[in-house]
Amino acid sequence: MIRFLTNLFNAPAQQAQTVAGHAAETSMNFDSENVRPFLEGLRPGIIDPNALAAVDGAVGGMAVNETRNVVLNAQTGLNGVCYRDGTLT
Repeated sequence: MIRFLTNLFNAPAQQAQTVAGHAAETSMNFDSENVRPFLEGLRPGIIDPNALAAVDGAVGGMAVNETRNVVLNAQTGLNGVCYRDGTLT
């Protein structure tokens, strides 16, 4: 997991490959104000710049226990799911 996260910030040594013929999946938790800075800190090309506005809209306007799907990079098939839990104020 740590290697995967670290590689998001570094140039790839080789093309990403699927895991056992399927897409890979991971999960992280952020306070809402830390979502955009994390995405902006990733290696250029990971996140489509237009997706940042979609993430801002999702994170900023969600109700408690709401889930929204966001396409982070349509070209690579990278998708995100935003979920607002009940502990946010």
